[in-house]
Amino acid sequence: MKIFGYSRKGFLYIDNGVNLVSQQTTSDESNMMNKYASLTEFKNFDEANNAYQNYITNIDRNFQEDMINDMDMGQDI
Repeated sequence: MKIFGYSRKGFLYIDNGVNLVSQQTTSDESNMMNKYASLTEFKNFDEANNAYQNYITNIDRNFQEDMINDMDMGQDI
């Protein structure tokens, strides 16, 4: 499980290994910015979830492309 991003309204967006979940914190805007400035900032869960889905899709696509590129196509050993 890892923190994927945050919003200034006090929400953390967490990758739990299956999907993206949101957790509200008690932090105010400045604390969220100071603690999580290195993370991507999102306006709301829908925006974070769309970015997360695109991120997962790109990982899958890159993995598939790497697998295809590593295959020894039709050559005898």
